[in-house]
Amino acid sequence: LLSYASTSFAEYSRVSNTGNAIPASTALGTNADDWACTYDSSTQLIWEIKTTDGGLRDIKWNYSWFNADPALNGGFAGLANGGNCLDGNRCDTESYVRQVNAQGLCGANDWRLPTGDELVAQGFREPFFINAKNQDITKGFWSATTDYNPERAILSLPFGNAYAGTGHKGDQHGVLLVKNRQGFKPIDFKETQYRIENLTFKTPSSIKLAPDETLFVADSFNQRIVNFSQDGAEIRSFGHFNFDAQQYPPAFMAFAPDGTLYVDDSGNKRIQRFKTDGSLLSTFNKPIDSPVLDMGFTENGGFLVLSANHAQQFKADGSVSWAFKYGEPFTLPSSPYFFTRGLERAMITADGTVYLLGVGTNVGTMVTRTFSLIHLKADGTLMDETPACCANNYAGNIIFPSLDVITKAGVKFVLVKYVDHTDIQKLSPNIPEYTYVSNTGTVIFENITVGDEHYWVQLQDQGGYQFKVIKAYPIKPEVENKTSVYDAVTGWVTLPKVAAEGLYYEVILERLPNGLFSVKSLKNIAS
Repeated sequence: LLSYASTSFAEYSRVSNTGNAIPASTALGTNADDWACTYDSSTQLIWEIKTTDGGLRDIKWNYSWFNADPALNGGFAGLANGGNCLDGNRCDTESYVRQVNAQGLCGANDWRLPTGDELVAQGFREPFFINAKNQDITKGFWSATTDYNPERAILSLPFGNAYAGTGHKGDQHGVLLVKNRQGFKPIDFKETQYRIENLTFKTPSSIKLAPDETLFVADSFNQRIVNFSQDGAEIRSFGHFNFDAQQYPPAFMAFAPDGTLYVDDSGNKRIQRFKTDGSLLSTFNKPIDSPVLDMGFTENGGFLVLSANHAQQFKADGSVSWAFKYGEPFTLPSSPYFFTRGLERAMITADGTVYLLGVGTNVGTMVTRTFSLIHLKADGTLMDETPACCANNYAGNIIFPSLDVITKAGVKFVLVKYVDHTDIQKLSPNIPEYTYVSNTGTVIFENITVGDEHYWVQLQDQGGYQFKVIKAYPIKPEVENKTSVYDAVTGWVTLPKVAAEGLYYEVILERLPNGLFSVKSLKNIAS
């Protein structure tokens, strides 16, 4: 039975270079109050965040596995300085750990390689783990755990996702360090964290956000589409797809610009078009009997269908206007070593040209994948193909639509696949509490509205009826505050009632030309 219930809970906090908890909107950087690490409350571990600045922690560097301690290396020390890194003389895991600890990343000097279990279980979910997915597609992250073969160690493959493999200790792979919490105290206000709920289904194969921001789920096991509100209440279900052979339709969904829903009825070799109320509008036959991987829509009502190694553009009436073939259909090879090419993502630009993400899979001693960006003319003819980077949602400077969905209120729904089931993970940005007490006095976070812009403003109580503006964080997505009053003429924002240390104040903030704020005036008021 399809269910929508919270089965787990985790919270993440961003951590500054000095080791303090900071708001979730804080950017990655090298300044003291910039983001550098992430704390996972479910495991009470703090992880380093990789950079792309060419420095010590850049994601592009790779290291050989090395540990000189016989009690920790499983009987084989590995290879010293066998990698490629910023310091060409210290490119192994032991040296990297030593350098990061000497640097005092996030105010700590007890960083270490994660165990194999810690590394694989983490999953590195965005937005609190960025750049991990920018790693070379052929590289994983080293763990501290030696395999049963002492010359090999456990690593994550690929991109640090929940999949374990092994690598010879002389190979080059990435390093992502971890440390135990040991006194780190996440601040109390919830704006620094996302609440994560796992919404368990039997076999959901696709999720999409409707124009009214309700959630549509392809419930393949029960052969229907289910429409949910964001809090999990079922609104309606529709579409009895009558599965054929061993396939479970519906398999893929996409909303067209006109708000209608296109559904891949993979078991019956057709695409169906529905209104959001479940009314069937039309049915289109699929010339290629293969599950749909992605869809795109043209301005004239046509649609593009991506299936395995084919891209086909249909006219509004369902007739095929052109087709593009990339590689050959996969067949079981006679040898365990083989190479295939296929298509994975599609995007139609405003001028009608099409970008496709081509994927090459090489199965040999290990599975590697390479990506290329394919640019087609509006009539489907090939313009060019260029090597792309290393992730499924972007290639070069082309950003493909996400397979996840996110609402205007910042709630994100993600399909998370496990061995025996698939969860729809709901990430909800929590609304901050107003105050927490730090070592330097009470700090107040106020939600203010300035025209059509919204901020959390951090005020620090200096004592003696004095406040200081520490920072202002733009809120994205916007959360409107009905109590703050903005004067467009003066640029002043009035906070009518601010609580601090048991007292109440009216605080007037002045917006400065650089976009920051200062305290213009304040006065003590009755509670």
